[in-house]
Amino acid sequence: MIRLFCLTVCILSISFLFGQLSWAQDDVKKDYEEQEIIKDLEETITIEKIDRGFLSDYGGWLRYSTFVFDDPDKQRTLRTWDGRFWAKCLINKYHEFYIRFKTLLFDYNRHDSYGGDDHNFITPRLDQVFYTVDLLRALYDEETAEMVYPKIKASVGRQFSLLGTGLVYSRVDDGLKLNLSFPGVQSTVIVAQTVKHSNDIDRSRPNPKRSNRSFLGLQVDYKRLGKHKPYIICLIQSDNNNEKPDDAAQEYDYNSKYYGVGMKGALLPKVQYTVEYIKETGKSYATLSNTNKENIKSSAYTAEIKYLPKAALDPIFTFKYLFGSGDKDRGSVTNTVGGNQVNTNDTGFLSFGYSLTGFVLQPKVSNLSMYSLMLSVKPIKDKALCQDSELGIAYYMFSKDKKEGVISDLSANAAKEDIGKEIDLYFNWKMLSDLTFSLRGGRFTPGNAYPSTADEVTSFLSFTLSYSF
Repeated sequence: MIRLFCLTVCILSISFLFGQLSWAQDDVKKDYEEQEIIKDLEETITIEKIDRGFLSDYGGWLRYSTFVFDDPDKQRTLRTWDGRFWAKCLINKYHEFYIRFKTLLFDYNRHDSYGGDDHNFITPRLDQVFYTVDLLRALYDEETAEMVYPKIKASVGRQFSLLGTGLVYSRVDDGLKLNLSFPGVQSTVIVAQTVKHSNDIDRSRPNPKRSNRSFLGLQVDYKRLGKHKPYIICLIQSDNNNEKPDDAAQEYDYNSKYYGVGMKGALLPKVQYTVEYIKETGKSYATLSNTNKENIKSSAYTAEIKYLPKAALDPIFTFKYLFGSGDKDRGSVTNTVGGNQVNTNDTGFLSFGYSLTGFVLQPKVSNLSMYSLMLSVKPIKDKALCQDSELGIAYYMFSKDKKEGVISDLSANAAKEDIGKEIDLYFNWKMLSDLTFSLRGGRFTPGNAYPSTADEVTSFLSFTLSYSF
């Protein structure tokens, strides 16, 4: 008991001391590691459960990456060193604690950074910390717990959560997550608050490096249709930000609600699918307005089909369609200032989730229609040296929903639909049990939505070496 008490005090003390550390990253144009975010945020270590006692483990990883990318001004080179350390313990089988810290170093070539600081070290900060309990099994004996419903698993703290495919909500926030299991039905409830010193999604606010938004989310999965699993999701987002200094001529509140349905499963033994539809409603302020709120009326949907034939090299073919509605009079897909115009419905889709949209352009899912076709194989499957390797290629076609509107890349400001095309390549190789290498590259060819002054072909290349311990 003394050991349990000391461990709890230690974790709570660390949470208090480090909970307010800020992430002082330069406001760079692109976050080229964003496609890794879900994998990294979910990564935890499983400890074998025993009936009684105390088990603990710790570890981490060091990751070196080099990024070479184009923008309208020049070719830029960035090197990053990413270090993470985690610790986890299991107490009496049903109580789990997890904590993780992160530090990062940015190193641009001379004069390549966007903010003028070519070297930036991010001091260690709290990345995640949460406590998880299997409530019924912690309160009752095994036989009684098996008979009682709902089964309840609760997690509280700073943790990663998502709803559905992650399109509407997938992020790290502070809060509570409840998993409730009934016969044939699984539900998840999320009550969360943005991390205090995180950047706000609206970069036009007077204090965009602080965010104060709350989330109430629900997902219900039905599991009695065999290989088909339908679900419904709901998310309420409340904007609690206070502008400092106050802007008398502009209000910034963006309060949104999301309702969605989806389904995933298998059509054939080798064909998997996922579909999801999201409807967004709510109220938002238009640019240059501090009185009347406008109605939010937007939507998004995605459909994905994977074909996994039984063939040499274990190929996987993936077709995906992704859509986010646009607003023809918006000057920014995320900001209030320069955003929706007065006395018009806000029809631009804006969520707090993530969906992969390539390596180079990486547009947000707003005023966007995207088709993609991907193929991945295991190129040297039978060779001992490269048996844990994967080679992939992806082709993207982007267009606007509203040709008069903008996308997240403001350079595509011509009133044309065709945003452009992109082709990406990647190679992942687990060289050793604790050493992984990855190579990524892409090339984006602009369409006629880009004026002649901004229609240059752009490219991206990165390689990453990761050591886990």
